[in-house]
Amino acid sequence: MTAKVHKVLNRAREDLADLRLYDLDSPDGVALAAGIPTYQEIFGRDMQAAGWQAMMLSPNFLRGSIEVVRQRIATGFNDWRDMRPGAVLHESHTDPLSELNFTPKSLYYGAATSAFLLPICVSEFWHWTGDLEMVRIYAEQAMMAIEWADKYSLDETGFYRYQTHSEQGIKNQGWKDSGDAIVYADGSQVDTPIGMCEMQAFMYVAKLHFSEVMGRLGHLNTARKLCQEANDLRARFNEKFWMEDEGYFAMGIDARGELIRSVASDPGQCLLAGIVDESRVKRVADRMLREDLFSGWGVRTLSTRNPAYNPFAYHRGTVWPVTNASFVLAFSRYGLHGEMHRLARAIMEAASLFEHCRLPEVFGGHPRTRETPFPGLYTKADWPQAWSASAVFTILQALLGIYPFAPAKILFLDPHLPEWLPEITVDRMRVGQATISLRFYRSESGATRYEIKDQEGILHLVRQPSPWSQSSGWRERIKDAVFSAIGSGGKAA
Repeated sequence: MTAKVHKVLNRAREDLADLRLYDLDSPDGVALAAGIPTYQEIFGRDMQAAGWQAMMLSPNFLRGSIEVVRQRIATGFNDWRDMRPGAVLHESHTDPLSELNFTPKSLYYGAATSAFLLPICVSEFWHWTGDLEMVRIYAEQAMMAIEWADKYSLDETGFYRYQTHSEQGIKNQGWKDSGDAIVYADGSQVDTPIGMCEMQAFMYVAKLHFSEVMGRLGHLNTARKLCQEANDLRARFNEKFWMEDEGYFAMGIDARGELIRSVASDPGQCLLAGIVDESRVKRVADRMLREDLFSGWGVRTLSTRNPAYNPFAYHRGTVWPVTNASFVLAFSRYGLHGEMHRLARAIMEAASLFEHCRLPEVFGGHPRTRETPFPGLYTKADWPQAWSASAVFTILQALLGIYPFAPAKILFLDPHLPEWLPEITVDRMRVGQATISLRFYRSESGATRYEIKDQEGILHLVRQPSPWSQSSGWRERIKDAVFSAIGSGGKAA
């Protein structure tokens, strides 16, 4: 299995390089196409997500993505383009129909996720690079995106919802953006406006993390305001979206403000964001891995029990590597290492079975059985796809518990390698002005240790979960910090 993982990682690295949009490069920034053959243009959401997931590989992907969307922030009103001031670009095409304005897609802004991701990505860029001056350049547009969400998406329900204005606009503007993606528990379609559960989660973490950036930039009142708003949203979310009978969160809220009680993959992104009340985390994780959601190759977008389930519908039963990687990281965040290992292995094994060890954009949701020992092919999937390639680096980051805080020259490590990956080396990873090579390996007791193979520049290693993790209390953190300080960072966990 170790050899297969290396092949998957190497293939993903090469694919990200091949998806480079050279004409959109910026100094030290690489812009990524979303995928081949369908999405060889600018997709603001895909660029940002892929850049964020690939930070272990290089910060240049995220910097290039932020620069592309920053230059195209909406400054006016245009219903044809679903444009409001502060909106972040969803897609930009150069085909004849778009250029001649027969479609709005030369510059189209109909995606809530694109805006919600920008402040998250700026914060993540700062954590990895410590480059406050560069972050200062991006901060204005990130705040514009938050203000857009608060003014044009947050409504009387107290939650964020999307609504299309363009005659040719996208109906569903969360991450599940196909026209038939959002269904009730009886399988019927949901009318807009719709507030997806992950939209609340993304804005929660956007405000929480960006409050840290604004505080560092000296905007203390704004920082306090963002932090308070994030905490208030978290409380409202846990009260409104929880379905006690399912032990799970609802997919979203509908036009009446009522719950869309479908069981789907979306709450996994809420786990990643940390918006879930800790008392409910294990129940959510367990529900995600029940057989109606977990196919054996990954978590499906929709439960097989929903009448609208279709293993080949784009967002109604397929498996998406990009979101499944975020679920692996979510399990790591809460110390759910068994769940993390199980899902990570499923995705890596699926990747190793596809041609060239390359994860496609999406694949079928058929169950993994002795009779069907291969993940179902989705024939229209882009392949390679940027955020499927970047997904494998998020999985690796979760297994190794890597979290940088470059402003303080600190790298947090909390590695938990599974039996199927007993050893791996990360070469020349950049954190701030430092580069470091680390070898991780399982000891005979099953605990994961590490050793520094090479280091250039100042970087302090601390053996403990990241500051955003929910799996370690203050006593454990003090103990870990002491062991790290005396040179026992590779101690058994």
